[in-house]
Amino acid sequence: MIDLKKAEIEFEKYTSNYDKNNTKIAFKIKHSYDVEQTSLKLSEQLKLKNEDILLAGLIGLLHDIGRFEQMRRYNTYVDRESVDHADLSMDILTENNFIRKFIENNIFDSIILKAVKNHNKYKIEDGLNERELLHAKIIRDTDKIDIMKIVVNMPFYDLYGKEDISDQILSENIYNEIMSKKLIDRRNIKSDIDAWVTMLAFVFDFNYKESIKWVGEKGYIDKILKRIEYKDEQTKQKMNDINNLISNYIKENI
Repeated sequence: MIDLKKAEIEFEKYTSNYDKNNTKIAFKIKHSYDVEQTSLKLSEQLKLKNEDILLAGLIGLLHDIGRFEQMRRYNTYVDRESVDHADLSMDILTENNFIRKFIENNIFDSIILKAVKNHNKYKIEDGLNERELLHAKIIRDTDKIDIMKIVVNMPFYDLYGKEDISDQILSENIYNEIMSKKLIDRRNIKSDIDAWVTMLAFVFDFNYKESIKWVGEKGYIDKILKRIEYKDEQTKQKMNDINNLISNYIKENI
């Protein structure tokens, strides 16, 4: 039995151990609940059975549970400067069988843990069974959808610690990766503007046309691109190229 209300109560208890007055902690709490809801909605759109809909919601709630400890230990959410947050999330759930706080039965543990582990990786690991793969795909899509929503609305200072990144120049290799319709490997990022473009490339990694349609209908790509007045002319032209590429990709894949 998957009881999301009980899981949410336990999640509240867990996060109460961290400073909710810290905007970064509060932001991740909201993100967790938003991804839970997006996962429920996407699963319903995919016409999954009720058990899998609830399971997807639970994974959405728990997928970033390691973020709070990451912030406490390292004072950053940047994995390359601290720890892989998905691996830390999995460790927290498995340590002392903590996962039992959120779900009584252990029959879904492998599905939950593998989905959590794989939600932020460049690609899903090999060897997952059909149901494990299903939920790994769902959480990867819903996490990306919510991140794109966040990027549309969050102040630049909260994202990058500065008010403006319009004077930065997009790296040639990042531009080439996205123009090849690839998800960008975050290890190749050299600047804030490179990181900005990785959000746009999420669309190429979506597993379901429903996810692509969701982003298209919300207009996230255009909104993200238009948030910045690019000062470098070459970067401005590259962003126009990227906008055209992704706009056509969305039209072709919904």
